[in-house]
Amino acid sequence: MAEKIPSWVERLLIPTLESKVRTIVSEEVGHLEKVLDARFDGVHSEIRRVDEKIGSLEKRFPEVQEIAEIKARLSQVESKVSSR
Repeated sequence: MAEKIPSWVERLLIPTLESKVRTIVSEEVGHLEKVLDARFDGVHSEIRRVDEKIGSLEKRFPEVQEIAEIKARLSQVESKVSSR
């Protein structure tokens, strides 16, 4: 089939088609990059929120331990008082 296309048509059409295809592909790739970047930004913001929540829980952990120790001591005191 390539032999039936006159060379002058090939010389005129191929560069034009190639240029248009490159432009279309470039635009589509650019659009996909923007979409992917937006999704990654969303994921990163969710990860930051989770990190903040974990940090908050880590700060509270010593307080929870202290409360548990206080409750244990209170139970000991109550049992001593009630046994008297």
